[in-house]
Amino acid sequence: MALGARAGDYYPPALREQIDELNGWIYDNVNNGVYKAGFATSQQAYDEAVDAVFTSLERLEQILGQHRYLTGNQANGSRHSPLDNAGTLRPGICDPF
Repeated sequence: MALGARAGDYYPPALREQIDELNGWIYDNVNNGVYKAGFATSQQAYDEAVDAVFTSLERLEQILGQHRYLTGNQANGSRHSPLDNAGTLRPGICDPF
């Protein structure tokens, strides 16, 4: 059995703009959003950052409730790291140990 990604175009021209927008949004609001909360210097900044992270997770949940992947029903280059790291945000979802 071969391991790894199947051959294909994971950055199709028709989806590049959408993939780039999603990648930027996911990085800023989820991946980096956790750090914004963790390094907040005031309660207000922390509350705003945590709210942004969970609002973003809800948006991702809505998208993935309608499609298998973030940009539709075909795998592509849009980052899935917030989902892979969900255990760090919601204990019990993903137990790496």
